[in-house]
Amino acid sequence: MRRVTQDILLFGALVFLALGPVKADGQTSPPPPAAGQGQTPAVNRPGAATANMRYNADFFADKEPKTAFDMVNLLPGFTFSIGDNTIRGYAAAAGNVLIDGERVSDKQFTLDTVLQHIPADRVDYIEVIAGTRPDLEMLGQTVVANVVRKKSTGNSTIVTLLDGFFLDGRNAPSGTVEVTRRGGKGQAFSGAASAAQYVELAEGNGPQIRHDKEGNLLDRVSVRSAAGGLSAYTYGVFSAPRWKGKLSLNGSVARTDYAYRELDDTTYQEGNAAFPVPATSSLHEYLGGPLGGQLVSEVGGHFDRSFGKKITSESVALVDFTTQTYSSNLVSPGAYGRFADKERVG
Repeated sequence: MRRVTQDILLFGALVFLALGPVKADGQTSPPPPAAGQGQTPAVNRPGAATANMRYNADFFADKEPKTAFDMVNLLPGFTFSIGDNTIRGYAAAAGNVLIDGERVSDKQFTLDTVLQHIPADRVDYIEVIAGTRPDLEMLGQTVVANVVRKKSTGNSTIVTLLDGFFLDGRNAPSGTVEVTRRGGKGQAFSGAASAAQYVELAEGNGPQIRHDKEGNLLDRVSVRSAAGGLSAYTYGVFSAPRWKGKLSLNGSVARTDYAYRELDDTTYQEGNAAFPVPATSSLHEYLGGPLGGQLVSEVGGHFDRSFGKKITSESVALVDFTTQTYSSNLVSPGAYGRFADKERVG
């Protein structure tokens, strides 16, 4: 009889563990995510105003993201906000994503651009924090995502070369060099340099024919157009323990050239002329070129220090410079136009 009672109690315990705790409304509590799903709910301390979810790298594996930006956009229930780096000042320009628990201290590179520079295989996990957490700056947001990169104690140099080919004969080569160096006393340096030729696919060759409402030919145009340019950037970030805190220094330069060229061979009718009149017009637009372009640069510093357990300080200094040149040339029968503009902002 005693053995039967023990078996009944053991069976009841197994049923209880299988079904889970029953709520007051008769529903069972949902089981936790399986270990292979890569999603781990954070354990909140009593009284802490946080609701955290952690998504490991294997959570994104079947979606094949290429960068951290792709991974952030795959977070369930999270809407990415880029912020506004055109706002004067620092705090109001923040988006809603942190990197290794810190906000991006460079206003020239937008948040999505910075995330696109982080390969997906360098991300350890991403946590989504709702509410507040004492060790994180919430950027004035109610919900933020924190991208945590894999820790590395070694040095690395990564070189990437790519090229794209188009049926019309154009190609778009690009290359990037990324460098990471770490010192024995907590110093760290990371930087990159990249250059890429780009092509505007909306432009190309083709005919253009116009008629009036009676169906008479107005003109026949053979259009040849192409657009594209060069985009390049370089940046570097150095950080080290200083003055009982952490000092970071950053610098960046980005440049964009753009050229648009269009040549129109037009055949049109003049009144009731028996023979069509040929004409050629051309339009060239340049954002830059060999002696100009759009150039943005920034130099900044970031210092964090804690004074006890309840007081922390954050100091940021940024200096921005922007130079842009633009020109446009139009040549057509009976008309000639030229426009040029140069702008400097600091």
